[in-house]
Amino acid sequence: MGASLRAGLTALTRSTHEGEGCVDAVLVTLVDLPDLTPEVVARVLDAPGHVDNDHSPHPDEHAVELHNTTTAPTNQELRATLRRAAYDGVPGHPALIGRDHWEQVIASATGDHGARHYFRTTPHELVECGDLATGRDVDTREELDTSR
Repeated sequence: MGASLRAGLTALTRSTHEGEGCVDAVLVTLVDLPDLTPEVVARVLDAPGHVDNDHSPHPDEHAVELHNTTTAPTNQELRATLRRAAYDGVPGHPALIGRDHWEQVIASATGDHGARHYFRTTPHELVECGDLATGRDVDTREELDTSR
């Protein structure tokens, strides 16, 4: 996971520096989340709001509560975005990582952990999606059968 994330972000960084278009953020997810729906992805992508840094009811100490607003983010705001889905308060995928975070994510993504360390040490938004999916990672056929 870490190597794939580093490779993808590095390639995007290079291509946009070479004038192939500007990418302000990337959505990262796992392929083994069988109940991840387009609605979850849309909610994470479209979550309007601002960060409330005063408190967080979530178990991830660097997560912050997201409050609704009615304005779409500017390109600059999107580049600064660091947001992930949560399922009943538990952080999960997908994650939206703005361009301003890529360098640090590339530096911290190791082994099978991807951006986990970066999210644990950096304030970010959690978007509750527990009403849409479980966020359960399925690694075996047995897990898939019991998740249905």
